[in-house]
Amino acid sequence: MVALDLLLVENQFPMGAGEFFRCKLYSHSSEYFKASELELDLWTYGLAIIDCYFAKDKVPEDVKKRAEEFIWQEWRDVNRTRHFDSFTDLINASKNLGAILESTDSPAGLILAEQAKKLRIPFLVTAHQTGLADLIKGYCERKSYPLFYSGEQREEKSKPEYWQRVYDKLMKQMEKGRGRK
Repeated sequence: MVALDLLLVENQFPMGAGEFFRCKLYSHSSEYFKASELELDLWTYGLAIIDCYFAKDKVPEDVKKRAEEFIWQEWRDVNRTRHFDSFTDLINASKNLGAILESTDSPAGLILAEQAKKLRIPFLVTAHQTGLADLIKGYCERKSYPLFYSGEQREEKSKPEYWQRVYDKLMKQMEKGRGRK
């Protein structure tokens, strides 16, 4: 059993969770966008739990744009066969996604997931309910990124029980992977 009673909570996220979960937790208030340090972190911990959403002020502009492009691509794929009654409806739908991206945290965890997959590090992306949730779920499915989506609000992530469920899912995923070899 993982020792969760010592879990540290900072900005509603358990920043000390990596030590107790024996993996690296990249979450909302993490500083992580130094490529060499990120790679070192992933190799050191060997496992990664990646929160999909990051505070915009923690994310360099180029990374933020790249992550948002993943979401725009998913939006275009989802709407490719949708019939809009008019060009105005299409523009309004597009503006709506733009407004959501402007108002929410950056989905920059998708960049980390891409890096973890490239490095062949077992990882799990977590996401909570926002206007981007369906697009993030679709993107992760298309890229075969393992996702923990509970449909809960962000506040739920401050509870140790949430992270225990995430960790358990990552461990099950790894056990399944070992069984295939």
